[in-house]
Amino acid sequence: MIARIVAVLVGLLFVAVAVQSGLNLATGSWLFAGFTIGTIALAALSFWFAISAHSGVANVEWWRSARAGLVLGTVFLLAGYVVPLVVAPDNNLGPLIGVFGTGPAGFALGTLIGFVRARRDRDPVT
Repeated sequence: MIARIVAVLVGLLFVAVAVQSGLNLATGSWLFAGFTIGTIALAALSFWFAISAHSGVANVEWWRSARAGLVLGTVFLLAGYVVPLVVAPDNNLGPLIGVFGTGPAGFALGTLIGFVRARRDRDPVT
């Protein structure tokens, strides 16, 4: 029960961060687009855990989605961090693309892919 309450509070925190990042997007600053998408995915995972923590099947789906998000987010983070260093080694702001852009966007994409795969594996089409 305490874990579910904490998950709701963490989800609300991520929603507040996403709203603030979304306001930056509205002003034309697209640097944090991936960050905004990533925090929305984290908020969705937090609320999903709070709602379905009692269900064993939903809990397995949650872990599969979170794991896929972490794996793909790590790959995107490393790619966004290393590629600018290789392409333009004299640019010291290049790795920020990986930290604030491709990493969180990869996490959101991985979470979505993990969710779809977990749902597909749970309800096989005959």
